[in-house]
Amino acid sequence: MNGVSTQPHVPLHLSMDDPEPMYRQIESQLRGFILSGVLQPGTRLPTIRALAHDLSCSVITTRRAYEDLERDGFIRTRVGRGTLVAEIPEEKMSAYRREEV
Repeated sequence: MNGVSTQPHVPLHLSMDDPEPMYRQIESQLRGFILSGVLQPGTRLPTIRALAHDLSCSVITTRRAYEDLERDGFIRTRVGRGTLVAEIPEEKMSAYRREEV
């Protein structure tokens, strides 16, 4: 392993027709990818600015989604390392999955 981590393509889609705010759309899609195992613990996520650029939305929108996910323990941000999918204990994952249903 060379220590260079590439950012995965995260297939997020924002809909202007969806009554849900854009930051919520981002948050719920990322949460779903994490809970389903599409995004594994330790996976580096795009920067707030890169994600905003990719989705053609504001930095404030992506920052809000990341802050909410970090507060809920799904991701963690470290200065100089970026934003990573957090390690979530299995019992907590099960509880989140039941909550989603």
